[in-house]
Amino acid sequence: MNIMPSSRSRTLATSLLLIVMGCSGGSAAGGPSNAPRVGPRAPSSRTPPSPAAGAADADPWPELGGWVELETSPGGPELAEGARAVREKDWRGARTAFEAALTSLDGEARLDLYLAGQALLGRACAAQGDAPAASAAFGRVLRRWNGAATARAVIAGAGDDGAPGERLQRVLLAVGEAMFFEGEQKRATLERARMPTFAGPADDAAIDRFVVDRVSPWIDAKQPLLLDAEAAYARVVALEPAPPPRWAVRAAARVGQIRGRFAAELRAAPIPAAWRGKGAVAGDPRRSRADVRATYYRAIDRRAAPLVDRARVAFEACEKLARDLGYHDELTRTCTAWLDTRR
Repeated sequence: MNIMPSSRSRTLATSLLLIVMGCSGGSAAGGPSNAPRVGPRAPSSRTPPSPAAGAADADPWPELGGWVELETSPGGPELAEGARAVREKDWRGARTAFEAALTSLDGEARLDLYLAGQALLGRACAAQGDAPAASAAFGRVLRRWNGAATARAVIAGAGDDGAPGERLQRVLLAVGEAMFFEGEQKRATLERARMPTFAGPADDAAIDRFVVDRVSPWIDAKQPLLLDAEAAYARVVALEPAPPPRWAVRAAARVGQIRGRFAAELRAAPIPAAWRGKGAVAGDPRRSRADVRATYYRAIDRRAAPLVDRARVAFEACEKLARDLGYHDELTRTCTAWLDTRR
């Protein structure tokens, strides 16, 4: 069930991920500071606006209730066939339908309808493994998004009877999915940077040299890629006027996963065959293979400890965000699963 949280809960959830990213203050999306109205506002400690402030200080956003996913409510009959195919996971049929429908929606099409179609087309292309086509579709979504200005234009275009809340939700869902896809692309780049493999004598000095000369530079080189991916996912959670629960929670889960994988890679790299099994190390009958492995993994674990700690913070943020936003799926449950093995 996707339920829009209170403004306090949404602000807390956004702050959690921004803290995980190492950011301080402000919105990663640079959007408006007012959350959508979902119920009575909590008392504020700020000085009430003067009458002269008028509408400038008014909350510009319509009420948002439960979120309805794009494939359930694409916005118009033009996209109904493609949306049905998405629900049925008929990715080939969905792509064909959306490509045909979007040909007629270019130009003066209603923005929420156009962005929903492009986002669902991008999803279909991604499911088919066609990353360039998916990137093109999601890129068209992001090029039409200009934060608060776009959100206000969607509301104004709906008029008095045009369900502005539904249209705004649709746009935010499309933009959130497009931002999430950007994070996925950066994650793929991050995961192509492989941990070096040890090749040297079975002594403490060689292991220490390997950690200093090979492992530490690898971590340093991979860190900017990790931060780049995290920043992309952070944009989803910081999307304003409200992050879509599905994509915000999945983005938080991905942050935990990439950090956890980074730490796990350190231990997963192959060790020399001469260190495996039982018995003494070749050439040094006084030292067992188990001793060498223990020395190696202690050195690796010391270097991995900060990464594991940051993964824990990210997974805890994901778990809380899922609870606050009321969204859970197989991806978000990995947050709890990881934490359960370390509680």
